[in-house]
Amino acid sequence: MVKLPENGKSNFLKAFAFGPIMFASDTGGNIKITLAIGNLQVADRIISGEIRGLSPELKIRKWECSICHDDFEKCDHEVGERYSGLECQLIARGITFSGASMLTVPPKDPRCRITDLLLIREENGRKKLEWYGFRVNSELDRFRSIQSAYDSKLIPQEAAFRFGEFFSINLTGNTVYP
Repeated sequence: MVKLPENGKSNFLKAFAFGPIMFASDTGGNIKITLAIGNLQVADRIISGEIRGLSPELKIRKWECSICHDDFEKCDHEVGERYSGLECQLIARGITFSGASMLTVPPKDPRCRITDLLLIREENGRKKLEWYGFRVNSELDRFRSIQSAYDSKLIPQEAAFRFGEFFSINLTGNTVYP
C-alpha cells in the first residue's frame, strides 16, 4: 500500500501501468499499452497484486474460415477439425481496438499482465517517481517499458538510467527517483 505523508494528505499525482494486452499466436509478437491511472486505490491494488491482468477491448466485424476463407457463419467447416491435412481456425477480420481493461482475475493468456507501474507523487514541491517491476515475460520487457516511459516524457533521462540500472541487478522490485 502506498504510504501517505505524515500530514495525512495524499501526494499522489498519477500512475502509469505498462504491459502487453495481446500476443500473436504464430509469432510471439505482442501489443503493449500504457494505461494512465488517476486513482490511488487502483494503483494500490496493482501494487498488492489484486489487479494484474490486462485484456483488450476490441470489436471484430467478421470471422473468416481458414479453410475456405468465407464468412465462418456461412461455411460448413468446424473449428479444430482437419480438412486435407489443414486444421480449421477462425481468422478475425475488421478488428477495431477501443481500449483495455485491468483484471482482478487471471487473463486467458497469462502473458497479458501488468509488468510495470510508474507512480508519480509530489514531495516538497518536487516530483517523486516510483517504479514497481513485476514478473515479466522476457528481461527486455522491463527495459522497453522504461524506454516507453522516457519516450513519452513521463520520466527524465536520469530516472530512466537509474531505473534501468536497478532492474539490471534486480528483475523485480521497486526503486525511487530522485
